[in-house]
Amino acid sequence: MIIEDDILMMDIYSTALAAAGCRVFKAWDGEEGLRLVAENCPSAILLDLIMPKVTGFEVLEKLKADQATRGIPVLVLSNLVDDVNIKQAMDRGAERFLPKTGYTPAEITKTVLEYLAK
Repeated sequence: MIIEDDILMMDIYSTALAAAGCRVFKAWDGEEGLRLVAENCPSAILLDLIMPKVTGFEVLEKLKADQATRGIPVLVLSNLVDDVNIKQAMDRGAERFLPKTGYTPAEITKTVLEYLAK
């Protein structure tokens, strides 16, 4: 599942993951993301931090507080790459923090597939 409010980024990542054989659920904000996670129980989540309605930080907190979703690996994909935001994401239960500008779609796909194989 991808929870990302940037349409272009959503299309790039979802296309790359679909090409690798993944079934991709897409949410444009944190509120919709939480609803779709509850309905579909995805195997992994790519999560942006800055989004409308419910932020990625809030999504992480809610997912990790819920027994049904706390085991889903969440990979944060964000441009907020300062130490404070990285620590906050990791403290809230993110498995990995991936800077958007530091990884190609192929590298993101490879990382997601590694988590799916666990």
